[in-house]
Amino acid sequence: MINLIPKDNSNYLAAEDKLVTDAGMVYHNIEVDWQQPTMEDVAQFISIMERNNDKSILVHCALNYRASAFYYLYQLSQGVDHSDNAMSQALSPWGDLQQSFAKYPQWKRLIDEVRGKYQQ
Repeated sequence: MINLIPKDNSNYLAAEDKLVTDAGMVYHNIEVDWQQPTMEDVAQFISIMERNNDKSILVHCALNYRASAFYYLYQLSQGVDHSDNAMSQALSPWGDLQQSFAKYPQWKRLIDEVRGKYQQ
């Protein structure tokens, strides 16, 4: 399981790591700051995903914005479709992407940077 919620976020469950490991699963927390998501966060996420590509992995956050974006960025790193249509489908929890990216330009910048890095 990968939790993308920072520990200081009100949606963070303090006992989640224990619950997950007690259930026999592996727990990772990447504290993705909503206001400043970084390439380092993405690199850490991709590394965890690649090390566990033979397993089912639950990725979550508070509202599925971080999770859907990070999974989309992982897909880009794996060479999947880079089209705007593919991005719209992967980021469907975000609703209207133009409006969302206007409201959250830090996420548009991050996505553009990762798309550029992995563009074929």
